[in-house]
Amino acid sequence: MKKQNDEITLRDFLNIFIPKIWLIALVAIVVAAGVGLYSNLRVDTYTSSAKYMLNKVNMTNPDEMIGLNASEVEAMGIMINNMEEIIRTNNFSNMVIETLAQTGNSTDGLTPESLKKMIYISKTDDETTCYYLSVTSEDASLSAVIADVAGELLVSEYERMHKYAITITRIDSPIKPSSPDGKGVLRNAFIGGVAGAIITMIFVFVISKLDVVIRSKEKIEQGFDIPIIGIIPHFESDN
Repeated sequence: MKKQNDEITLRDFLNIFIPKIWLIALVAIVVAAGVGLYSNLRVDTYTSSAKYMLNKVNMTNPDEMIGLNASEVEAMGIMINNMEEIIRTNNFSNMVIETLAQTGNSTDGLTPESLKKMIYISKTDDETTCYYLSVTSEDASLSAVIADVAGELLVSEYERMHKYAITITRIDSPIKPSSPDGKGVLRNAFIGGVAGAIITMIFVFVISKLDVVIRSKEKIEQGFDIPIIGIIPHFESDN
């Protein structure tokens, strides 16, 4: 018995998916509705970010910036990772809260633990020494204020720790967000529906490949290079 070519054609895909199109559509609709409902009901959050750049200081002329080689860029990337550890400390969080209070900003409900969940740092990419300090909260104004205060405090703390080896410059200031993060209900529902359909199609395809039962003459012809002499019909018993 010689097995035919296992190459899958477009017709094979259609034979697999068309009978299950109702299942694929049903899962896509359910997932889209669920994601859309979640997006609509979740609490709005607002993110404000400031952008900074690290540079090496020329020890003979502190006012002059020096170009960086690849190893120095990598080392400063590690420094940026270390900043993430600093903003996760209670000492830094308390400094931010104290500074907010001193500048007349409300600190109601702010604790070191809640603040740690709001602030995060992300590198722009691995080939630069730039990073973002971002703050996410349920208040757009608060996000911008904390991003401003925390960003500058982090610069002061880090430059103090490293003396005059590096300097950090803010190249983009935080602004008050004008709209909540990722609120696009229709967009999220569409993405959820597409993801649900793709996952269901993968599931249907895998199940069809695991099904080794031959139920039709066509499946024999597709799978094996053998002649078909005849077909024994199946009749339902009246008893």
